[in-house]
Parts: sequence; structure tokens; C-alpha cells
Amino acid sequence: MRTVIFMQRQIIVSSLRWNTVLNKMFLTLFNKSDYRNTVLAIFVWALPSLVFAQPNLVIIDESIPHQATFYTSLKEHFADLGETNFVALSANKLTLQNINKTNPSLIINLNKDSARPLLGLNPEQTIIHTLLTTADVNKVMSCKPRCLSEKINHHFLVINQPVERQLALIKLVKPSAKDIGVIYSKESSGQFEALQNVAKKTPSLTINQFLTTAENVRFILNDVAQSSDIILALADSNIYNLTTLPQILLTSYRHRTPVLGFSKGFVKAGAISGVSSTLPQLAQHTAEIIKAFNQRKKRLSTLVAYPKYYTVTSNHRVANSLNLHFENDAELTTQLQSNDVSR
Repeated sequence: MRTVIFMQRQIIVSSLRWNTVLNKMFLTLFNKSDYRNTVLAIFVWALPSLVFAQPNLVIIDESIPHQATFYTSLKEHFADLGETNFVALSANKLTLQNINKTNPSLIINLNKDSARPLLGLNPEQTIIHTLLTTADVNKVMSCKPRCLSEKINHHFLVINQPVERQLALIKLVKPSAKDIGVIYSKESSGQFEALQNVAKKTPSLTINQFLTTAENVRFILNDVAQSSDIILALADSNIYNLTTLPQILLTSYRHRTPVLGFSKGFVKAGAISGVSSTLPQLAQHTAEIIKAFNQRKKRLSTLVAYPKYYTVTSNHRVANSLNLHFENDAELTTQLQSNDVSR
């Protein structure tokens, strides 16, 4: 027993002596400038890269509820990285000087009214504008196509759905529809042009177009409803707003012409169905774009990106009254997603 205890003590003493020798060796090496610089360089290199990462700058008006909700959802996708990954700049303090103070890697603009000022300031960083419609983009980028080469760092993640997705939904809820009624103004002319281009590839579809203004919408409603199998509503506040929407829905219903909406509220009010993206879904898509950008540090490839995530909402009560019967919302969403993949 004494022999064992003695051996253990010897091992401990030897270990302590060896540690002392190592410490002396390290201090000797560290006092030499070459070794000291090498050790410091390794130490700095080994620190987590996030400590030195440039932040993502978020332009926001936090008094607007949907911007605050979106921002909260966006940060949740970076919880593992810590909230220091984002720095918020109030929209009313938007200046080039304040942008440069944060030295951001990327700028994410949540405020529609800040889009045009940002285009004017045109900071060198890549900018992702969110929570706009394509109609908003056309207003902001009124200089297209001349200025595209000068504003290549600006990109727009819009909230409205691509026309291909909307036409695919029409096929699911009313397969017999051939004449698609579309009311649009100059505000949504870009969406209408995109719709025309897609419809040209589908000979069985005819687009009944009605270009009008906010003041004259009511004068064309009967013509639209009578000549169309279904009305496809584009995201255009000149045409579809709190004043005009009840009249549009009532007129179309009287002629037994269904309407495909572009928001849950629109569908609840009387459209038979619609595809839209929630704020958390838009935030998820934005987070994926941000992460991909920060990993690659490459410019984004498209000027306008449509929502990646979405859901279908239907008003089966209205649809049934028009003798239209189709799958539940979850199944319709799945079928649209399959269509997206195959496109």
C-alpha cells in the first residue's frame, strides 16, 4: 500500500515539474518577437468570425406594425448567431453618413417610403428592398431600363405572387376558364405585361384586358364580369381598395363570375380563392437570401424576386354558391408547389 501511495506522489510531482518546464518554454518563446507574433496571429485567427463580421443594416419604421412584425420574424432565423448580426436604422434617420457609420455588409430595407431615397443615395452595399409590390417597384424604378446598369446593387423581394402561380391556381379552382378578365391601371402595367407574356404560351387562354383609372373602375365592371369566365385581380391599389372592392365583388357575383384575389382579406371579403405569403413566410425567404449572400459575398442575380413560401386561402362558401368545387387549401398549396418545381 505504501509503495502505491509513493508511486502516485512521484507521478504527481513529475507532472507538476513537467508543467513548469512547459510554461518556462512557452514564456521563453513568447518573449521572442517572432513567436509572439505567430501566437497572436493564431489567436486572432481562431476567434469566431462572427465577432468581426460586418452587421446587416435594417432600415425600418418601427411605428408601422407590419414592419416590426417582419423584423421580429427575420431575427428569429438568426437566433443562433446572436442579434448583433443586425443593426436597425430608423427610416427618419436615413442618410449616407449614418449608413457608413455601421459599415454594413448588406442593407435590408423594410420601409417602402425609403426605397426611393436609398436609390438616390445609392450606397455601395447590396440592398434588398422588401415588403413592396411589383407596382411599387415600377414606381420606384421609374428610370428603367436606363438606370439598371447604375443601380445593380438594388434588389426587390416583392410580396405579390408571380402570374404563373396565379394562372396555375385558376386551373385548379376553375379548370374550364378560358377568358380571364383583368382590370389594371398604369400602376400595375408591369404585372399585366408579365401576364400577357405567360398567356401567349397558353393558346387556350384569352386575356380580356381593361385599362382604367381609379375614378372609372365602376364604369367597366359589368363589361368585365359579362365577358370573363373568371376575374384575376392584380395587386393594384388604384383598382382594388376599400372603396371599390365591395362593388367589384358584388357586380361579379351578380354575373356569377368568380374573382381570384391576392390576399387573405380579399378572399374573406368574397373572392373564391387566392395565393399569398404571410409576413413570417416572407421573413423566412429574406433570411435565406441574406445567409446565402453573406456566405458567398456575390451580388444577387435578379432585380425582382417573388415569394418562395406561400399558402392558398379559399372561400368555399362563395365558391359553392357559384357551383365551384375544388380541393382544400392545403392540397391546393401542395399542387402549386409541385407546379413551381416542375416549371
